[in-house]
Amino acid sequence: MCAFTCTSRSITFKALKTTYEWSYDPGRCTFCGRCVDVCKSHAIAQQAKRPPLYSDPAALKLFYTLPRKPPPGAAPKPGNGGTP
Repeated sequence: MCAFTCTSRSITFKALKTTYEWSYDPGRCTFCGRCVDVCKSHAIAQQAKRPPLYSDPAALKLFYTLPRKPPPGAAPKPGNGGTP
């Protein structure tokens, strides 16, 4: 929900077939706090201190790639624990 709430588009999210890709670009962030307000799992927080100084807007950009779990009841892939 944080990516959908971010009006400055500093948070991006992609759900791919086997992974989730999430990124945060503080150079674009307006520090409005909407993303923190909608995060039910409290996965993100906002600090009171100022961000570090930087000269390159992309210098602080963060990328995360997380594995995507198969949905419950999904058929196992051939060759993964099957009977010989």
